[in-house]
Amino acid sequence: MRKVLPILALLFLATACRAQIVQTALCTAKSTSAGAACTITVQPNQMLIVMGTVFAAYNTFDANGWWCSPGNFQYSEAFTDPNSTLFQITAGMSACVTGTHSGSDTFTVNPTQFAIGASIVVEQWSGLSNQFTSTGAAVVDSSVGNTSSGTGAISGGNFSTTATGDLLLAIGSAANNAQTLAVGAGYTQDENYNYIESAVNTYVTAAAEHQTAGAAGSYPANFTVSNTGPWAVVGIALSSVALTSPQVNRRQIY
Repeated sequence: MRKVLPILALLFLATACRAQIVQTALCTAKSTSAGAACTITVQPNQMLIVMGTVFAAYNTFDANGWWCSPGNFQYSEAFTDPNSTLFQITAGMSACVTGTHSGSDTFTVNPTQFAIGASIVVEQWSGLSNQFTSTGAAVVDSSVGNTSSGTGAISGGNFSTTATGDLLLAIGSAANNAQTLAVGAGYTQDENYNYIESAVNTYVTAAAEHQTAGAAGSYPANFTVSNTGPWAVVGIALSSVALTSPQVNRRQIY
């Protein structure tokens, strides 16, 4: 019995740790003529994930100027607009911690090339502690990114997690044709949106997804696209436990 109790206690702690990863806010928006903005109620000691698609470079801003400009962690992948070589379409992701901040805040993804369209997803998660160093540098368990062109299964690559119960987040974007994106196996869809960019008549679709991983190992950041066209996928894996050293894997295939 004495041997069983410690084992049960460890199982309880592991379960409780994973159960703490809870989404406390979700906001989505899109625009065909300017930047896209979302307003949420920020809570202290939370992890904020901002994901979006824009024409040209990916930049995020928060109206209060607390921390997410552009964020403690930011990563993006871009591909050429299939209908105009003048445009780049970018899928990007930012992560930051709220610290002591609380209250209403508006987050914006702004296009930097031409103000002709953007989309945004803002998520707030609890239970993801010790993810950033005291200097603000990101300590991410794994990061992936990939761009290509085609149809069917698309992937940013495989997360290489080092802790049990990582939170996996990814955003995918595709352009050209009236197509759809389906989230990968095991993922929960946070948003799926599309619009026709009238300035260049480009059909843009994007989807955001998340899942809580099991044991440390390899997990794909994947989607399925219905029609041929260029696409991009980016994602990060965040842990609920302190990591002894950052492991950031970035895979780019063109």
